[in-house]
Amino acid sequence: MFKLVFEYVGDVRAAHPYYYVYTSGQTGKYQRDPFLEIATEKDKNLYITIEARKNSLRLSADQWNEILEKARSYHFEIISKNEEWP
Repeated sequence: MFKLVFEYVGDVRAAHPYYYVYTSGQTGKYQRDPFLEIATEKDKNLYITIEARKNSLRLSADQWNEILEKARSYHFEIISKNEEWP
């Protein structure tokens, strides 16, 4: 079973930094192709975006729980800062 890799991304075009999620086999140079994005938007809501894929990707219930735990922790951190964005 592969491991999940969470990459924290700061992007000047985004309201807040966000996470890309990869599988452990996708972390080599030029192989980065996230299957999921975790983001908090200007409206302070948490969004999880699943990227389209040619091949299916199976996740265990434990992996989904890992993603949800990371997403909730990240969301709490972002909204706790109480920053306003234009």
